[in-house]
Amino acid sequence: PPFIVGALFFTLRLPHHAVTWLAFAVSIVLAVVVSFAMRFIINVGAFWLLDWRGLDTLSSLLVTVLSGFALPLNFYPHWARTLTELMPWGSMVQLPINIFLEQKQGAGVIGLLLVQAAWAFILLAAGRRLLKAGTRKLVVQGG
Repeated sequence: PPFIVGALFFTLRLPHHAVTWLAFAVSIVLAVVVSFAMRFIINVGAFWLLDWRGLDTLSSLLVTVLSGFALPLNFYPHWARTLTELMPWGSMVQLPINIFLEQKQGAGVIGLLLVQAAWAFILLAAGRRLLKAGTRKLVVQGG
């Protein structure tokens, strides 16, 4: 819906190359995987914390500020932009946007996809290990 409203009131800048659409589709899939893995790790934290809401609130704050969701990472100073794009939060929102807007070409696009794929792999592996550790030591509170 926001995209449609934006299309009605503003001039859209769509990708000029067909390969960009393919790279964007791959990037969206990787962004969803990274987002899922981050949420999974946060929720697995409930194994060790009596109240998981603090961890969830911190996670929401980091996603809002560091992903490009509230403020595009392109508005940050160059050093902060580079750093946040290399962190997992940038892989959720800003990197797919950069691919869609064709801000990188050729090897640059592949580099962005590799960053996303690396975070997807790292976070899924970490989530799996945390789940395994949590289920091994599971203690039901109150009885």
